[in-house]
Amino acid sequence: LKAEESKEILNRELILCRRTSRLPYKPQKIDERICKLLSVEAKNFGHEFVFSTDSNLIEKILILNKNTLFYDMEDAPTRKEVDSWVRYSAKQAKNKKDGLWTYCLRIPGVFTYLFFKLRFVFDLTIIKKIMGTFYLQTTKGTKTVGWLQGPMKSPNDWLASGRMLMRLWLLMAQVNIYIHPFGFIITNPKDYKEYLELIKTQQSGTRPLWPGLS
Repeated sequence: LKAEESKEILNRELILCRRTSRLPYKPQKIDERICKLLSVEAKNFGHEFVFSTDSNLIEKILILNKNTLFYDMEDAPTRKEVDSWVRYSAKQAKNKKDGLWTYCLRIPGVFTYLFFKLRFVFDLTIIKKIMGTFYLQTTKGTKTVGWLQGPMKSPNDWLASGRMLMRLWLLMAQVNIYIHPFGFIITNPKDYKEYLELIKTQQSGTRPLWPGLS
């Protein structure tokens, strides 16, 4: 017998609405019912979605995210690759129609230029401090953080996780919630360990935090 398909709750038009956001966030927590909805969807894929509204934890994670970004960009090949994506002016953005326009990143083009092109200037303490302040403004107002725990060992795990992540993204778009991903923390071994230490009292069960192995 053919298994009965469950009714799809997501409108495909949501693909046009989903986004990450660099704008300062509204200083309000995400409704716990929405977080539970995301948790149920993650569970359908064998994962756990865990969230926290602990203001002290959130502040530490935001600072760690900023520090990790700056640390990773000290690697010359990585910095060169990312630099190739950055559009420093409206003219560049209009002509290229791709990449990361500094206007959308909410960071002045002059500081971004110093960051990538004139590293010796950026490394001046005062410039680095100003740049760090600007970057933290992009996550200002964050009242909820979340993370996923689950298997990430095999190609099948990776594909299933990708489908799940997209569905979570669309579910958030459905209720006008936008995210700022902390990708640098997850891919940096040193700061990944620090992140695990920060959230150890709030982790759910024993499933590994992405990108841990099952």
